[in-house]
Amino acid sequence: MRKISVALVLVLALGGGLASVESTAAAAVGVQQRVDTTLHTSRHTDIEIYSVAGSLRVIGWDRAEVQVTGTLGQGTEGLEFDADEDDVYIEVEVPARGQRGDQQIDRVYGSDLEIRVPIRASLEIDSLSSSVQIVGVLGEITINTVRGRVKVDGTPRELSVETGSGDIIVEVGSATQEIDLISGSGSVELTAHESEVSVETVGGNITVVGRGLRDTSLDSTAGSIRFTGDLVGVNDYDFETFNGNIMVVVPADVSATFDVSTFAGGIENDFGFEPRSSERGKTGKRLEFEVGDGAADVYIKTFNGSVEIRKS
Repeated sequence: MRKISVALVLVLALGGGLASVESTAAAAVGVQQRVDTTLHTSRHTDIEIYSVAGSLRVIGWDRAEVQVTGTLGQGTEGLEFDADEDDVYIEVEVPARGQRGDQQIDRVYGSDLEIRVPIRASLEIDSLSSSVQIVGVLGEITINTVRGRVKVDGTPRELSVETGSGDIIVEVGSATQEIDLISGSGSVELTAHESEVSVETVGGNITVVGRGLRDTSLDSTAGSIRFTGDLVGVNDYDFETFNGNIMVVVPADVSATFDVSTFAGGIENDFGFEPRSSERGKTGKRLEFEVGDGAADVYIKTFNGSVEIRKS
């Protein structure tokens, strides 16, 4: 792979020679470094990006090049940027030193980068606390961050996002085949079409607006769930939370079989069927009904919350 070093770029800009690389890199630590480098690659390359803190904005463009611009945090050691025809690796390098608190990490290592990549590239991004925004990338996208906010717009072939405490906001088109979103305490907002969907949170709310979604699973421990969309074919739609409310909004002419239960909440249903009490000696309510030809299977369950089934 070809490699561009930020330290080397700084040396050349200052008129120094190769022998000055090490000393200039050391001198650069403690001040923000400006980055502006471009390397050639293929249009279907696999790209790995790692940044500790700050912000990452990745934009798809119609070139067989990867361009990195922006600033590196004052405590970073530089940028590793390797590329060949098949793979690209980008890493904001930080010193291997003692533990730092979250605020120190953001202040010392926070780097703000804009990365332009071939539109059909595949991405794998790992970060501690960087906010991540992806725009217009068509390949597979995988994002893992401990506490960064993630926003994705476009039509990636497949999308997987996992964050410990950051919010996730996704708006994708019908070309996205599979979507897998996981957040601990953050909320998830998804707009999608004709995808297979899985969303999980621990404490965050889930809001999904969909058209033609295939098998869909929305699951939370302590967050509320709102789903708005049609229910198509013989797909399964599972909505479950332990300690939250659930609202499902579907067309009046939907064809589905519903199985709804709540232990400590009410059930409101625009389709006219009334819930019944659970088995003798048990608390809770249960509602089972079928509309249309009952093709889609809808399972709705909350332990400590209410359920609303509304007509759109």
